[in-house]
Amino acid sequence: LSLHDALPIYIYAIGGEAAGRPSTARHPASAMSVAEVGTSYSPNFEAVLALNPDLIIADSVIHAQPRFLEMFEGMPAPVMMAGAASYDDVLLALELVGTALNREDDAQAEIARIESAFESAKSNLPGGLTVVVLIADRDNTLYAAKNTAFVGNIIGELGLVNPASDLPDAGPFPGFSTASIESMLMWNPDLHFHDYTSTRTCSKTECPFNSYPAVAGLGCCADG
Repeated sequence: LSLHDALPIYIYAIGGEAAGRPSTARHPASAMSVAEVGTSYSPNFEAVLALNPDLIIADSVIHAQPRFLEMFEGMPAPVMMAGAASYDDVLLALELVGTALNREDDAQAEIARIESAFESAKSNLPGGLTVVVLIADRDNTLYAAKNTAFVGNIIGELGLVNPASDLPDAGPFPGFSTASIESMLMWNPDLHFHDYTSTRTCSKTECPFNSYPAVAGLGCCADG
């Protein structure tokens, strides 16, 4: 049973199956039919218990908080912490999940596939490319990923330049800082990616950038 949005991907990538998942997890498609057990930040422990899982896989950052650890202590099943905060976390988590599910060979094969794809992408990217990754809350306030966020870590690992990397943490999202349109114009990035934190899907007509004449019309990359 998985308690973080990214963890079902690890399980299914190595040929496993989950008994439950957070309602906020959207990948992979094969996991969408399993029972929902709350969200990553608010697990429904009664729903977890009802599934009688053999193993609970929790997030090593979110669920390491005391309020969650107290609940895990009462669980009849073992709880394993796996990470999803950096590129290295992903590789380590796959290895740990592979060991827990007795699928070590499948896990190593998936790790090798990821490393190969990552190195291929890195070698094909031009040097000095600047990239900004933005999210917007329901009020269309913009936040830029620092290198301490997962997506920011990926930018750094790929050798790309993130002009928001040294900003102070600001706002409700760890690893992100508030980003003004003035900052965007000053950074003038080669690429920007944008996603909503809400459940709606981004489109050109909904994009928060359209409310700012200086950058209206810039494309959005969103996953809901």
